[in-house]
This record gives sequence, C-alpha cells and structure tokens, in this order.
Amino acid sequence: MIAQITHDTGLWASFAADKKLNKKQELYMKTQVRFMDNFNTFTYHFIDVGLSNRITKNIAFDVSYVLNTRRRYVTESFIYQPRHQVYCNFTLKKELGNWRLANRNQFQTDLEDGQFSTSNNGTLDYFYRNKSTIKFKPNKKWEPYVFYEMYFRLNNKREWEDAIYRHRICGGIEYNFTKRKSINCYYLFQQQIKRKGPDYVNAIGIAYNYSFKKTKKESNVKEPAPQS
Repeated sequence: MIAQITHDTGLWASFAADKKLNKKQELYMKTQVRFMDNFNTFTYHFIDVGLSNRITKNIAFDVSYVLNTRRRYVTESFIYQPRHQVYCNFTLKKELGNWRLANRNQFQTDLEDGQFSTSNNGTLDYFYRNKSTIKFKPNKKWEPYVFYEMYFRLNNKREWEDAIYRHRICGGIEYNFTKRKSINCYYLFQQQIKRKGPDYVNAIGIAYNYSFKKTKKESNVKEPAPQS
C-alpha cells in the first residue's frame, strides 16, 4: 500500500463537566467537535462519559464509555460513521513545589466503523496509550502545561502501520476563572505514523471546563480536555 503524506490544520472545541460524588469518586462528561481541512470541514465528534476513582493522593483510576462519529471516505463518497469505545486509565501524579507531573496509562478498545469488520475476523481493536504531562502552577489562575502521548495498537496491526500507531505533542495554558470554571487553550501536533507516508495534523484547541460542585483543595493534576 502506497500512502501519501498529508498535512492538515484544524480547530478542536471541547466542553467538560464533572460532579463529585464523594471524596474518592467523581462523574465526568466530555464532548468535542473537530473541524479539519483548514477549518472548513466538520470531521469528528465524541461524547465521553466516565467515572474517576482516586485510589490515593497520587493514584487515580478511570473507566469510561465513548461514542464518536467521524467522517470517512467510503465507496467514492464521504459518510459519517459511529464508533464505540471503552477505556480505562491508570494515572500516577506527583507535586514538586509549583510543578505538577502526571503519567497516564490508558487501555482502549474500539469497535471500528460502528460494526465488527470481517477484515479483522470480527474482533475488536485494542490500543495502549501513554501520556506524560508537566504543568506549572505559578498562582491560582494560570497553569501552563505540555504533554507527550504515544499510541500503540495491540492487535490487528495494519500493514502500513509502524510500531507506534500515533503520537501527539501539545502545549497550552489553562486559566481558572473560579474553582468551578476554567478555560484551556492549546496547540497540538499529531503524527499518524505510516511506513509509506505519515499524516500530520496541526490543531488549535479551546476547551471550557465546569465543575458542578466545589471540591476541597487536593493535590491533583487535571488532565487537559482536548484529546480522545
């Protein structure tokens, strides 16, 4: 298979909300729309609903279900197809003065193209994603951050894929209006790693976050809202 190198620029816009159930558990919802093709075409949308469990001060475990819709080229035309995902996160966090460090390990399964495909013998696709985040919190309002993330497909590997399926690097800043409301602006670079010709994405993102209940001050690294 001979793939072409492609470059694209887009806008990713997100909204996230959470509600604390108790000292250890929190419900959350995230949704995002993406406009690609140099901001001209709606290509992707997801709704993510999950439960976050704080095991200790520095360890968290999440489980979530995601329904997304993406634009695909099939039989000489573009259509929008649904895809179901389930994932779990295991996150390690650490504070060092004004610095906040986090490493997230995610195991994710995809029901590709909304149905079981005969091309992979009717099985799900499984992915492992590792994301490392560094945040700096000079005061209560501003939190600049960077993160790097790698995707690995664990089964049904395509012939055109390399060992790493995809990687992302992102830099942004989160501004806290209050303890319950914040906005997050960022730039994200993504490379879909193909042996014959990689795909490059440059995304400008904006995310609004809202908490339905004030929480006590905790040593916690919030995950930036853009990515799925």
